[in-house]
Amino acid sequence: MFFFMNSVSVFAFESGSPAFKNEEIDIIEFEMYPLICVLTAEQNTCKRNITITLEEIPTERICIYVKDQLQTKQCFSDLKVKSLKYKVHADKNILLVMRGDVSRQVYGLKEFKVIQYKPKRLRRRFGWGLL
Repeated sequence: MFFFMNSVSVFAFESGSPAFKNEEIDIIEFEMYPLICVLTAEQNTCKRNITITLEEIPTERICIYVKDQLQTKQCFSDLKVKSLKYKVHADKNILLVMRGDVSRQVYGLKEFKVIQYKPKRLRRRFGWGLL
């Protein structure tokens, strides 16, 4: 669980990493689509292209990665456009981190949820209800 507002410290962080506790966050407002991936019974992992739309363009090159997985880091230097594409491969909920490449300043955090689809079994009542 995390709480933040513009230019405030992170007070709590679920499965807390020392890299984010009490770290100053300068928020860049951004939208992410989709926020949820629904897996069918045959699927093990979710493979999606996420579109990230920035409200304002940052002054430095920014990087987006999955928390605690630096190998997923993807940096964007041409920030003339406010829309970015990021590939996600996940089998459980992940937290995406947006951070400045040079300053290491955290600009934002968003959760991407992975849900397993569980169909409901319909009970059909034949017989007495027909009369």
